[in-house]
Amino acid sequence: MKKKEPKTKYDIAKHICIGAAIGYIIIFALSAILSAVVLSGKIDDSLMGASTVALCFVGAVAASAYSIGKINTRKLLIGFATALVMFLVILAFSAFSDKRAETMNLLVFKFIALLAGVGIAGVIKLKRKKRKRG
Repeated sequence: MKKKEPKTKYDIAKHICIGAAIGYIIIFALSAILSAVVLSGKIDDSLMGASTVALCFVGAVAASAYSIGKINTRKLLIGFATALVMFLVILAFSAFSDKRAETMNLLVFKFIALLAGVGIAGVIKLKRKKRKRG
């Protein structure tokens, strides 16, 4: 059974935004868990910056995998569009933050993590060719 192709550009945009929302839900849930671990004293709070970059990577993999799975054409382009939506939201929240210098320093690393997540999701969602035997 074949997947239903998106009919309009609005369907594509809808799946990109839903994928970004799924990525952010995962990022927020993992951030809450990470904050609880830091508050318990098991991890030093100086590692929060690097861990948010890692959380962006995990969220981008999930978001891009969803979007690529729903839209069956131009998989890498759809993944990059999802990462771009996520990055623009991060950029908007960073611009209005009280600690602009601290959040802007990690912005490039978060963007790189988002792009790496797209690449991993693209590799995961590739169709494997079956070998012909005999």
